[in-house]
Amino acid sequence: MTSGYTNNPKLLLDLLQETRMVKGALVEAGVWEADKYLHFLTIAEQFDKKCYAIDSFKGLSKPGKYDNEKIYPTGRFNVGGADWLRAITMHRKHARICEGFITAKFLKATRIRKISFIHVDLDIYTPTKIVFEWAWPRLTFDGIMVCHDYKKGNMKNCSRAVEEWMQKHGVKEEGVKNTWIWFKKGL
Repeated sequence: MTSGYTNNPKLLLDLLQETRMVKGALVEAGVWEADKYLHFLTIAEQFDKKCYAIDSFKGLSKPGKYDNEKIYPTGRFNVGGADWLRAITMHRKHARICEGFITAKFLKATRIRKISFIHVDLDIYTPTKIVFEWAWPRLTFDGIMVCHDYKKGNMKNCSRAVEEWMQKHGVKEEGVKNTWIWFKKGL
């Protein structure tokens, strides 16, 4: 989460810059302390795009059978709700805060139609799988989807969700660096 961003902010910001002329919103799914989201929001303001923060803000949901519960226990990354983020973004017209645990129904309720850039940092299998299935059809041509905490060949946690999604949809990664994997939407 935060440590991955602070160790490699250039990669994320470079990928985000590639989408500056691409239509659609900026989205971060898995916000935690919002360090990345606030950078994305500043860029969204420059691009005149909406910037969505999607998170429970109450920590991770219950890990499933494909997750390492010792590393990712229920409630890890709890920041006590999203009121603090709403307070610091209340005068920023491009900010959108979507608070809730990730389900297909919850994502549909966000009413996000087009995405130019999405950063997925949900750590565990089920929410990552749900977001990938939801986001890819909404990702516009030349849009970029990035996932953090990916480890190639690891059939646990979010890595399993990414591997299954790639196999199911026949999508190849655009790049992999350290624990980041990203995809660029083509024709």
